[in-house]
Amino acid sequence: MAMYGSQIHYCYPAKKWYVWDAVRWCEDNGGVMGRAAKQVVHELRDRAGEAGDEERTKQILKWAHKCQSAAQQEAMLKLACSEPGISILPEDFDRDSWLLGLPNGTLELRTRTFRSSRPEDLITKICGVP
Repeated sequence: MAMYGSQIHYCYPAKKWYVWDAVRWCEDNGGVMGRAAKQVVHELRDRAGEAGDEERTKQILKWAHKCQSAAQQEAMLKLACSEPGISILPEDFDRDSWLLGLPNGTLELRTRTFRSSRPEDLITKICGVP
């Protein structure tokens, strides 16, 4: 979760993953989470040598090899859903009606200031500007 925690949410009622695209939260319809699971396995394998001793390195490499299966990666994602800060409800998104999502940032209507988009705003909708 350290690698992706601030960039992902799982919505149990919708049974969908949401990913941050640098502007808004989007449903993961493109396999981002599947690629993320694979990346975690690659990272585990690549860092196995940092374990400190040869036996531990072998154990980590064996585990990383096992985690390359689709079933293990699906299990990883299923467990990740319940991690603190990952699960979210549909009503948590787009809650602040004073924030207007735009393709290049966020307009704070209350103060009439424009700023960079932030994941913590939980914006899913953006307005197109001609």
